Amino acid sequence: MNIYCGLDEVGTGCLAGPIVSVAVQMEMVLDAWPMPEVKDSKKTTALQRARSVESILKFIHSQGGIVGVGESSVEEINSLGHTAALQLSYKRAVREATLFERPKLLLVDGDFGVDGYAGPQRIAPKMDANNFLCAAASIIAKVYRDLEMEDLSQQFPLYRWDSNRGYGTKDHIEALSKYGLSPLHREKAAHTALRRAA
Repeated sequence: MNIYCGLDEVGTGCLAGPIVSVAVQMEMVLDAWPMPEVKDSKKTTALQRARSVESILKFIHSQGGIVGVGESSVEEINSLGHTAALQLSYKRAVREATLFERPKLLLVDGDFGVDGYAGPQRIAPKMDANNFLCAAASIIAKVYRDLEMEDLSQQFPLYRWDSNRGYGTKDHIEALSKYGLSPLHREKAAHTALRRAA
């Protein structure tokens, strides 16, 4: 067996809140799927994710694996731009997961690899549906960010982030039209959504 690391993110398509990336590093057979109940987070409900995330974390840690979480704040998204902020969250997650040992291969869900990463990467859309580590990372990232958006919703309840998680839903855009942007909105994305809705 070799050590592999799977990376996924959540929140890139939102109008508010951070981008969160999670990297899961573990020694395993590359194509193994040791927990059949683990799926790409987009194919699960919030209740299923909440029920499974604890068992996923326990399993990873029982195998000597490491979970790294990387976050880019709204301030960083607004000042650096979306792509640079995404890379920042990627790098923070991978750095945390690979602190003690570099994996044989970094598996990245999506269209973009990790800039400047000194090692082999496999980059592909839907990696979270085809690789266990990326699927586990997707669930951990989704639960982590959803809980964060629920907390932030208490500060800004008008935008209903507890239900829309910062995505451009009808109720979210209506609140933006009525109340304007909060300090936790991504300026470019929110203004674009408002123009399209006008």
